[in-house]
Amino acid sequence: MGNQMEIFGTLNKYFETGTEGVYWAIEKAPSGIVCGASRDDLYLIDENDFLEIYDPYSLYAYGKHKIIWSGTINKDIESCLMKRSKDPSVEQQNVCGFWVHWLQKDFDNHEKWFWVFALNYPAKIIRN
Repeated sequence: MGNQMEIFGTLNKYFETGTEGVYWAIEKAPSGIVCGASRDDLYLIDENDFLEIYDPYSLYAYGKHKIIWSGTINKDIESCLMKRSKDPSVEQQNVCGFWVHWLQKDFDNHEKWFWVFALNYPAKIIRN
């Protein structure tokens, strides 16, 4: 089965100057607690990672995780393409006014995908 790495933390829409758009990431929570992760604990989510996204309200209200989505990352690089205003020869995916590098193929709504990252939902990824 190989070595697996399990990372629990909060989702993050990571971007900075030069990334030319949002990368989907998870910030590892120290000791499994969702708070105070450092930039050293930022992991970009990639093809074939297994992702579980949790309802943050059930976690805080009931102290347990309720999974709102889980699945293997399968990048969609064709939905929501728009021409860049400064360079119309370049098309890139755009969701909620942000340029992004990919979307999840079987997620029910691209804007909802964006918001679970923008609102830092708790999550776990498993990668081989």
